[in-house]
Amino acid sequence: MKFSQKLLIVLSILSLNVKNINAQQLGAKDCFEAIPLLNWETVTYGSSGGEGIDSMEVNNTTSCLSSGERNSSWFVFYTSSDGLVSFSIIPECEFADYDWAVFDITEIGCAGIATDPMAEVSCNFSGSTFPPSTGANGGPNPQDEPPIQAEAGRIYVLLVNNFSGDNMCGYSINFGGT
Repeated sequence: MKFSQKLLIVLSILSLNVKNINAQQLGAKDCFEAIPLLNWETVTYGSSGGEGIDSMEVNNTTSCLSSGERNSSWFVFYTSSDGLVSFSIIPECEFADYDWAVFDITEIGCAGIATDPMAEVSCNFSGSTFPPSTGANGGPNPQDEPPIQAEAGRIYVLLVNNFSGDNMCGYSINFGGT
């Protein structure tokens, strides 16, 4: 058996056994380095400082993230069926100001985010600090949005911004959906 086949088997087994993904602080500051979300449970991540190599990935004139990308972390997920995708970003400290956007990059890739305003499928830049959470969770607060109507076979990226950079605490992302 070739090395690449063995590696694929090992990665498949690991992805089936993962309950929580504890991502590293490095390697997620740009869309092209987005951390894959392999399941629909919980991701724990330390807050990122800075914007990575490409700080112009988000067009601040067409995105709800009107200040663009700030202290960012990128995640990628794939959908295998139509349904609702929901998530809540839960800071590990009080008064954190997290904002976020979800982009469909299936046909345009990461480079298309800055040029195609239709790529943004959901976004929140509420300007409010919180607990308890923000996200596409259907909640009643200004920092909440409805769950995302996702289509089968699509590639989505989630950009999480720590807007102010204050309280550079980590956060968890709890995923759900149908």
